[in-house]
Amino acid sequence: MRLTMYRKFVAMATAALTIGAMSLTVSAAVADEGANPSVASGDTATVTIFGLSDFHGHIENGGYLAAALKQTQAKNPNTIFAAAGDMVGASAFASSIANDEPAMEQLTAMNMVVSATGNHEYDQGAADLVDRIMPGMGSAQYIVANVSGGALEGKIQPYTITESGGKSIAFIGGVYETLLDSVSPAGMAGVTVIDPVVAINSYADQLSDGDESNGEADAVVALVHADANQLTGLNENVDAVVAGHTHMDQETETASGAPIKQTKNYGESYATIDLTITGSGKDAQVIASGQLNQIFDKDGNALYESDPEVNAIYERAQAAADEQGNTVLGTIDADSTFNRGRDVPGKLDSEENRGVESTLGVLNADAAMWAANEHGQQADIGVINAGGLRADLDPNGDKTITLKEAHDVLPFGNSTAVVTLTGAQLKALLEQQWQPAGASRPVQWLGLSSNVSYHYNLYTETINGTTLPRGEVFDLTVNGEAVRDTDTFTIAGNPFLLTGGDNFTVFTQGTNYVDTGYIDFDGLSDYLEAHPNLKAVSTRGSTGFSAVEVDGNTVSFTVSGLAFTTDEQRPKAIKLTANGVDFGTLKIFDFSGETQGPGAGSVMVTKTLSDADLATFLADAAADAATIRTAQVDVLFTDAETGDDTGGNTGDSDAPETQPTLPATGAGTCAIAAAAMLLLAGGVMLKRRSSAHSSVDAQ
Repeated sequence: MRLTMYRKFVAMATAALTIGAMSLTVSAAVADEGANPSVASGDTATVTIFGLSDFHGHIENGGYLAAALKQTQAKNPNTIFAAAGDMVGASAFASSIANDEPAMEQLTAMNMVVSATGNHEYDQGAADLVDRIMPGMGSAQYIVANVSGGALEGKIQPYTITESGGKSIAFIGGVYETLLDSVSPAGMAGVTVIDPVVAINSYADQLSDGDESNGEADAVVALVHADANQLTGLNENVDAVVAGHTHMDQETETASGAPIKQTKNYGESYATIDLTITGSGKDAQVIASGQLNQIFDKDGNALYESDPEVNAIYERAQAAADEQGNTVLGTIDADSTFNRGRDVPGKLDSEENRGVESTLGVLNADAAMWAANEHGQQADIGVINAGGLRADLDPNGDKTITLKEAHDVLPFGNSTAVVTLTGAQLKALLEQQWQPAGASRPVQWLGLSSNVSYHYNLYTETINGTTLPRGEVFDLTVNGEAVRDTDTFTIAGNPFLLTGGDNFTVFTQGTNYVDTGYIDFDGLSDYLEAHPNLKAVSTRGSTGFSAVEVDGNTVSFTVSGLAFTTDEQRPKAIKLTANGVDFGTLKIFDFSGETQGPGAGSVMVTKTLSDADLATFLADAAADAATIRTAQVDVLFTDAETGDDTGGNTGDSDAPETQPTLPATGAGTCAIAAAAMLLLAGGVMLKRRSSAHSSVDAQ
């Protein structure tokens, strides 16, 4: 059986080969490394897989990849260029502005043989994959074993078999199981997705069962657009794996010892996997070893001379893009910034955090609402998913926004759509920001137009042993008016979100859905042109309360999510009234933030109340839990506003001199665990944003 022989030969190889040949560490590849692995003896041949994932149309790196590929082919002519998806989509400007034709031209020039589908190959729907991307890749073949139906029916195969060095190599494609949460439902009608491990194992068994009638291969390679650590369950008939999706170098192995190699994004690294194959079909004996290889050194210097032919494709595309990309669309206020959320508040170089509110989200939601209304709709609210924002708006800080900078924010080419929700549905939608069990992120914060304000109780829920953050929305207002369950609102956004993407399934309950056909990037561009010196919101539209406790006459609770997470101005303090009780002016101490929402800026409130104030505070409270029913928070940014040049507390005499802070989690803490520590049971209602806090002209 293949399992027995595989394990036997892995054991023999481990004893016989050098550590360098079996290395599972990341290493920089140079031209003279290693012996030629292609030497064949008898019925034995070595085939090299040149593996890549998540290129995302970064054609500026294509020439370096081509040079690395040629060096690999020089060592072993039996080299196959295979990929694990996201080769196009969410691409660099020079490729994206040309509908990714430059990226497809580069990959064709490099003779990519096969690729799994990633999620971004479906950005414009399954039909676009079939009709545009697959033909655009020349002779390269897209494969996927766990996605079927709809526009894919009869158009894409689960696997392909390629001959190299006299051996038959089967490639089986796959993509992560929650794909449909990441792409527009409107473009995936009739498409179903199953567990990629189950699907790939089934085909690997079929290709290794000795039955020529259902296909046979000498070695099986899985190309899977999923994190390497999710693929260890692939079985003994899978000889090697190229993984992707999470944009990081990773190495692990299956239970039977097959190497799993995952490369970084944008063509910054690649994998080489040598398959030494003796015999054929069911009786083939396969020894697999591999390594990750870098395109750049730690200082960012290329380790290869760029291939002239492939690099010329980039240079032509870049020249064409520069002509368009340098067009100035608008300007932003000198004191404003429009950035995505960050894991580490105040650090622009830290990881993007989709679980917090951002000024860029508010801007794009305002632009979506404006664009819809410019095209004949009557939108009341704008909205955007955090994952739809792919770059900060003004990365060079010159306060001038070019076409390229705007396009980098919204590279997908989504249209602008509208749908009608009731007030009750709008509230339920906001509570879906705390994602269901099994979602890729525990929290996905929506960007909402600046005329929307809401507040929420933070608590946790345990599902199947996993503790998840949850939020209960209160005091929802639109244009300063309290939202009633029976009210109706027309909401503008991209079709991905408005048809239920990112687990915002409440949108599928909406009515009067209309796709305007107006591209969101065009809407943002027009909005910037129509609103010179654009000013960012200064305060957030949402605030969280948690951990409400009453001990005798002493009341304590935490107010959080009071600040944005990049280089926006930080508030100094808040004035707080809750449940009719004045808590005075409280300094915001903690800006450390949390890995998953609600962001930075929190204060723990503690006050000993008089009997009369305690009765007011607890009025209508449930017997087993104190709840904040109403609140008013004024966010203060200057010493003059706080009334205390020393920066201390300025509440009444029994306000605390110092206040404890929420525990800091740091970017490296597990998101769910951090949320479980921080988001304690509690409830609040709060009023925050005034009509002055909106994305409007500075003038």
